[in-house]
Amino acid sequence: MSRRITVKKIIVVSLSVVILVLCVSLIITKGKQTPYDYLKKSNSDNLISPSEMLYQETLDTGFDVVFYIDRRGLFNCAVIKKNFFNYRTLEISGSLDITNAGTYIYSSFDDGQTRQNICWGVITDNDVTEVFLDNEPCNIADVTNNFRIFWLMGLGNDSPLLTTNL
Repeated sequence: MSRRITVKKIIVVSLSVVILVLCVSLIITKGKQTPYDYLKKSNSDNLISPSEMLYQETLDTGFDVVFYIDRRGLFNCAVIKKNFFNYRTLEISGSLDITNAGTYIYSSFDDGQTRQNICWGVITDNDVTEVFLDNEPCNIADVTNNFRIFWLMGLGNDSPLLTTNL
């Protein structure tokens, strides 16, 4: 009888160790994944799948914004939030062609607690030094010599008014 209990204990302990090792390796693997890597894997079978990352930034709010070119050659913006084991896409904010410079895309999304929005666009004019949405200065990221990306995140559903400074 005691031999039977010992064999059961060995099996239970062995299975527990295997499960623990698998969980730790999963955490380590997912911990090394970037928001862009996650986005590529989660959208790999559709046209908005990323083909080139342009810019990525982690915000104080815990969100990541990822600007990328999709398989159609259009600009996209994804808002991603890191969970304990993985990322979650909150919004893929439209698609914009480089020829639409001077326009912007507005998207509203729910982060699970509040209504958020992101406005973004492409700047191709080197003389533009600042971009404002409702008199709020936008973030501007230098991507290449040909263009820059501007963006601003906020709360609520209201679409802001765009102005630029030359």
